[in-house]
Amino acid sequence: MENEYPLVSAIMLAGRTSPPDIQAAVDCFTAQTYPYKELIIVNNAKTQFNASALNIRARRDVVLIDTPHELSAGMARNYGISTANGRILAQFDPDYWYAPNRLE
Repeated sequence: MENEYPLVSAIMLAGRTSPPDIQAAVDCFTAQTYPYKELIIVNNAKTQFNASALNIRARRDVVLIDTPHELSAGMARNYGISTANGRILAQFDPDYWYAPNRLE
């Protein structure tokens, strides 16, 4: 499938976003019609205690990574990019609703 559809890595910052909003963003990502995608959620919480409050159900196409400490938004995004596997990168914000064909 990769030859026909290159992997798209969507990077989403979390840490200051409520868990219900994070879950809504994951649901929005899941509804994307592009077939070969991954969502990298960068848990950029102020403390590791706060980071532990974010619990995402394990999925093949959704990855949750914790930053070692709170980073600026740009550095946190770069941290997520460093773990991405895709040839194409997309920003995915937890407080936006995206149409199902956005990644296409």
